[in-house]
Amino acid sequence: AAKKRQADEEAAKKRQADEEAAKKRQADEEAAKKRQADEEASKKAASAAPAAAPAAAPAASSSGRALNSVGFEVYDYEDLKVWKDGARAIDSSPYNLDVTNLEKYLSDEKFQELFKMSRADLDKLPGWKKQQTKRSQNLW
Repeated sequence: AAKKRQADEEAAKKRQADEEAAKKRQADEEAAKKRQADEEASKKAASAAPAAAPAAAPAASSSGRALNSVGFEVYDYEDLKVWKDGARAIDSSPYNLDVTNLEKYLSDEKFQELFKMSRADLDKLPGWKKQQTKRSQNLW
């Protein structure tokens, strides 16, 4: 009787192991199908949206100039800075530049290089400090 009970227990363990293996195989097959469906969906989305790729490129204005992160056309720093006599390398009026905020027209990299702070940090400064900071870079 003990041998029969032991044989029954072993058979039950084997059935349980077989059932668990079958469940695992089924879960693996479902996961593989889901992965395949996701890959197909992403391929379709990639082929259906080729217009999204150019959007990742640097933005440009209607005049062809690059735009910085705040949406303004980028001008060369040497063209924007104020000379000692108060003149600028370019006449701002044809370009419709805001001469009191020339820093808006710098590239993001040049802005960070000159001011050693973000645009948001410069905007948070008191007016006198902001003017002094812009003047130190010949942009006032």
